[in-house]
Amino acid sequence: MDCREFGLAAIRVESWQGCLFVNLSGDAPPLEQWLDEQEDQPRNFERWDLGSLRVAHTTVAEIKANWKILIENYAACLHCPGVHPELVALIPAYRSGSVSEGREDFGVSLATRSSALTATGVTALPALPHLTEQEATSYYGAFAFPNAFLDVSGTFATLTALLPRAADHTTLVTEYLFAPGTMAADGFDPSDVIAFNELVIAQDNGICERVQRGVASRSFVAGVYPDKDSGPHEFDQFYLRHMEAAGVSEPPGA
Repeated sequence: MDCREFGLAAIRVESWQGCLFVNLSGDAPPLEQWLDEQEDQPRNFERWDLGSLRVAHTTVAEIKANWKILIENYAACLHCPGVHPELVALIPAYRSGSVSEGREDFGVSLATRSSALTATGVTALPALPHLTEQEATSYYGAFAFPNAFLDVSGTFATLTALLPRAADHTTLVTEYLFAPGTMAADGFDPSDVIAFNELVIAQDNGICERVQRGVASRSFVAGVYPDKDSGPHEFDQFYLRHMEAAGVSEPPGA
């Protein structure tokens, strides 16, 4: 018997910044090429050597919403003034409902006298290595299609995986990353940044579940894209192009 004829199917696995990416299609392009085609340009984060960071804490949330709703919510901030008052107080650009402030590096600045995303705007934790002074007081976020969020905020980074369970159920796994030296220091306590980030996540999850109930209504026909919702529109168009190129006809509610 030739074991090669009866072995397990080969899958494509590549690593990037400490993460493993798996593709089951059999004809996946090189990972770096795939990431270069992403609207949010996640490879811009390579300058911070995120692969050298370590996981200090992981949270898991079960959300009664379609995975694409979570991504559309992540890509927009029109909801921020009403849903995230604590976050808006720390990131003034979000008061206008915009996800950016026009910077070339796509970052958004923290408020004056704030240096961290915490309830107080400060923390005892040091900034991540490789960040400039401006970067250490800014927030950066990127979506890597199909199911990952990558965020950097001065003292920590988060890697979030969206795991679809059903048309109306998504598991959200968030890993909190810090520099090894920071984690090894006496008294290392990331609870202030984790608590604030989990507050924002819970707020987002709540409105995503409300959106899911809305689109599931028999009265729902279609949504609209306000001017400040260019992010969700870009994601939806990217998704449709990808599905068309793959020759997949998506069933309703998938």
